Amino acid sequence: MQFEPLRSFFWSTTSLSVLVVLVGIALMVYLTKTKTIDKNYRNIFSMLAFFAVMMAAGSAIFSWFFGERIGPVKIVDSGIESAYGLTSFEEIKNIVISIDKGKSTLVPQVGTDGDKQLLVLLNSGNRLIFSKANYPIEQMVSPMRSAWQNATKKAQPKG
Repeated sequence: MQFEPLRSFFWSTTSLSVLVVLVGIALMVYLTKTKTIDKNYRNIFSMLAFFAVMMAAGSAIFSWFFGERIGPVKIVDSGIESAYGLTSFEEIKNIVISIDKGKSTLVPQVGTDGDKQLLVLLNSGNRLIFSKANYPIEQMVSPMRSAWQNATKKAQPKG
């Protein structure tokens, strides 16, 4: 069974950031070639375009790194295959849905709604985290649990 991410990588922040980088570079080249605009304005606009290019490039790079960790999740006979690699059912300690409630930045006494996450807890203490923003975790949890429980029942010695 395979679960695809909810968001398309192409339409993410990366695409918009790359577009801003290209437009900013084109604007900087245009401003260095043109003589119709006053030199002071050309310098200011070039500097603003440079800062926009640097911020958009940083946003594109970090969004791309984040996007690399979001990929299809497959439940196979031997375990769960994700962007983190293949995790065998023997390594899994528990599979739970968790709501990560934080405190409001502006008013610490007020809690936030929280982020819903599917946690695959491993025996080593590590965990695989799948966010509701990126995956259909309500649809993923029962097939994962049943496959894990079936695999652990098969692995236990009878007697």
